[in-house]
Amino acid sequence: TKEQTFTMESQAPPPPTPLLPEMGVKPKSPITFDWKDVTDESPPVTYTLQIANNKDFPADAIVLEKKGLTKSEYILTTEEGLKLPGREAPYYWRVKAVDGAGNESQPTGAGEFYVSPPLINLPGMGWMLYALFGMGGVLLFIIGYLLGRRTAYYY
Repeated sequence: TKEQTFTMESQAPPPPTPLLPEMGVKPKSPITFDWKDVTDESPPVTYTLQIANNKDFPADAIVLEKKGLTKSEYILTTEEGLKLPGREAPYYWRVKAVDGAGNESQPTGAGEFYVSPPLINLPGMGWMLYALFGMGGVLLFIIGYLLGRRTAYYY
Protein backbone atom coordinates (compact mmCIF):
# COMPACT_ATOMS: atom_id res chain seq x y z
CA THR A 1 0.00 0.00 0.00
CA LYS A 2 0.97 3.54 -0.67
CA GLU A 3 -0.46 6.63 0.98
CA GLN A 4 -1.08 9.76 -1.01
CA THR A 5 -2.47 13.14 -0.12
CA PHE A 6 -5.52 14.19 -2.09
CA THR A 7 -6.83 17.74 -2.02
CA MET A 8 -9.78 19.21 -3.86
CA GLU A 9 -10.23 22.89 -4.51
CA SER A 10 -13.46 24.20 -2.96
CA GLN A 11 -13.47 27.80 -4.22
CA ALA A 12 -16.43 28.45 -6.52
CA PRO A 13 -15.72 30.18 -9.84
CA PRO A 14 -16.90 33.76 -10.33
CA PRO A 15 -20.31 34.22 -11.95
CA PRO A 16 -20.26 34.84 -15.71
CA THR A 17 -21.02 38.30 -17.08
CA PRO A 18 -24.13 38.20 -19.33
CA LEU A 19 -23.87 39.83 -22.77
CA LEU A 20 -26.82 38.78 -24.98
CA PRO A 21 -29.75 39.19 -25.21
CA GLU A 22 -29.72 42.66 -23.76
CA MET A 23 -32.29 43.72 -21.17
CA GLY A 24 -35.84 44.29 -22.39
CA VAL A 25 -35.28 43.50 -26.08
CA LYS A 26 -37.13 41.21 -28.49
CA PRO A 27 -34.27 39.21 -30.01
CA LYS A 28 -34.61 37.80 -33.50
CA SER A 29 -34.96 34.07 -33.98
CA PRO A 30 -32.96 31.98 -33.33
CA ILE A 31 -32.35 33.52 -29.91
CA THR A 32 -28.67 33.65 -28.95
CA PHE A 33 -27.49 33.75 -25.34
CA ASP A 34 -23.93 34.91 -24.75
CA TRP A 35 -21.79 35.56 -21.68
CA LYS A 36 -18.12 36.15 -20.89
CA ASP A 37 -15.85 33.13 -20.38
CA VAL A 38 -14.96 32.19 -16.81
CA THR A 39 -11.54 30.82 -15.81
CA ASP A 40 -10.93 28.75 -12.69
CA GLU A 41 -8.16 26.75 -10.99
CA SER A 42 -10.14 23.52 -11.57
CA PRO A 43 -10.79 23.22 -15.29
CA PRO A 44 -12.84 22.50 -17.27
CA VAL A 45 -15.47 25.15 -16.60
CA THR A 46 -18.98 24.34 -17.84
CA TYR A 47 -22.12 26.45 -17.71
CA THR A 48 -25.77 26.01 -16.74
CA LEU A 49 -28.27 28.21 -18.59
CA GLN A 50 -31.78 28.69 -17.21
CA ILE A 51 -34.77 30.43 -18.79
CA ALA A 52 -37.86 31.13 -16.70
CA ASN A 53 -41.10 33.09 -16.81
CA ASN A 54 -40.54 34.44 -13.28
CA LYS A 55 -37.53 36.58 -12.30
CA ASP A 56 -37.13 34.66 -9.01
CA PHE A 57 -36.62 31.33 -10.87
CA PRO A 58 -38.83 29.02 -8.78
CA ALA A 59 -38.66 25.40 -10.01
CA ASP A 60 -42.12 25.49 -11.60
CA ALA A 61 -41.29 28.66 -13.59
CA ILE A 62 -38.15 27.31 -15.30
CA VAL A 63 -39.07 26.78 -18.94
CA LEU A 64 -35.67 25.57 -20.15
CA GLU A 65 -32.46 24.45 -18.43
CA LYS A 66 -29.26 23.45 -20.25
CA LYS A 67 -26.49 21.94 -18.12
CA GLY A 68 -22.92 21.10 -19.05
CA LEU A 69 -22.50 23.75 -21.76
CA THR A 70 -18.82 23.95 -22.72
CA LYS A 71 -19.00 27.24 -24.63
CA SER A 72 -19.94 30.66 -23.30
CA GLU A 73 -22.87 30.98 -25.68
CA TYR A 74 -25.98 29.05 -26.60
CA ILE A 75 -28.38 29.31 -29.55
CA LEU A 76 -31.91 28.02 -29.01
CA THR A 77 -33.01 25.26 -31.37
CA THR A 78 -36.34 25.52 -33.18
CA GLU A 79 -37.94 23.02 -30.77
CA GLU A 80 -36.66 24.94 -27.75
CA GLY A 81 -37.92 28.19 -29.24
CA LEU A 82 -41.43 26.69 -29.45
CA LYS A 83 -41.32 26.25 -25.67
CA LEU A 84 -41.18 30.07 -25.40
CA PRO A 85 -44.50 31.24 -26.84
CA GLY A 86 -44.82 34.96 -27.45
CA ARG A 87 -46.51 36.87 -24.67
CA GLU A 88 -46.75 40.36 -23.18
CA ALA A 89 -44.79 39.43 -20.03
CA PRO A 90 -40.99 39.01 -20.25
CA TYR A 91 -38.88 35.88 -19.95
CA TYR A 92 -35.79 35.86 -17.75
CA TRP A 93 -32.43 34.15 -18.18
CA ARG A 94 -29.41 33.52 -16.03
CA VAL A 95 -26.27 31.41 -16.18
CA LYS A 96 -23.96 29.73 -13.63
CA ALA A 97 -20.39 28.50 -14.00
CA VAL A 98 -19.40 25.05 -12.70
CA ASP A 99 -15.72 24.15 -12.32
CA GLY A 100 -14.09 20.73 -12.69
CA ALA A 101 -14.36 20.11 -8.93
CA GLY A 102 -18.15 20.58 -9.06
CA ASN A 103 -18.21 24.02 -7.41
CA GLU A 104 -21.05 26.20 -8.72
CA SER A 105 -20.85 29.97 -8.98
CA GLN A 106 -23.64 32.24 -7.94
CA PRO A 107 -26.05 32.76 -10.84
CA THR A 108 -25.91 35.97 -12.81
CA GLY A 109 -28.64 38.52 -12.31
CA ALA A 110 -31.83 37.80 -14.21
CA GLY A 111 -31.68 39.15 -17.77
CA GLU A 112 -35.03 40.13 -19.25
CA PHE A 113 -36.14 39.56 -22.85
CA TYR A 114 -39.36 39.26 -24.81
CA VAL A 115 -40.47 36.78 -27.47
CA SER A 116 -42.65 37.94 -30.34
CA PRO A 117 -45.73 35.80 -30.92
CA PRO A 118 -45.57 33.75 -34.13
CA LEU A 119 -48.02 34.37 -36.97
CA ILE A 120 -49.59 30.98 -36.47
CA ASN A 121 -48.96 29.24 -33.18
CA LEU A 122 -50.02 25.71 -34.15
CA PRO A 123 -47.50 22.91 -34.72
CA GLY A 124 -47.06 22.08 -38.39
CA MET A 125 -48.79 25.22 -39.63
CA GLY A 126 -45.63 26.85 -41.03
CA TRP A 127 -45.52 24.73 -44.20
CA MET A 128 -49.30 25.03 -44.59
CA LEU A 129 -49.06 28.81 -44.56
CA TYR A 130 -46.47 28.72 -47.35
CA ALA A 131 -48.60 26.27 -49.32
CA LEU A 132 -51.63 28.57 -49.04
CA PHE A 133 -49.59 31.55 -50.21
CA GLY A 134 -48.27 29.49 -53.13
CA MET A 135 -51.74 28.34 -54.18
CA GLY A 136 -53.02 31.90 -53.90
CA GLY A 137 -50.21 33.10 -56.18
CA VAL A 138 -50.99 30.40 -58.76
CA LEU A 139 -54.70 31.25 -58.61
CA LEU A 140 -53.98 34.97 -59.17
CA PHE A 141 -51.72 34.09 -62.11
CA ILE A 142 -54.46 31.96 -63.75
CA ILE A 143 -57.10 34.66 -63.24
CA GLY A 144 -54.75 37.31 -64.64
CA TYR A 145 -53.92 35.11 -67.63
CA LEU A 146 -57.58 34.44 -68.42
CA LEU A 147 -58.57 38.11 -68.02
CA GLY A 148 -55.64 39.22 -70.15
CA ARG A 149 -56.50 36.72 -72.86
CA ARG A 150 -60.17 37.69 -72.80
CA THR A 151 -59.29 41.39 -73.03
CA ALA A 152 -56.99 40.75 -75.99
CA TYR A 153 -59.84 39.24 -78.03
CA TYR A 154 -62.04 42.32 -77.56
CA TYR A 155 -59.67 44.55 -79.50
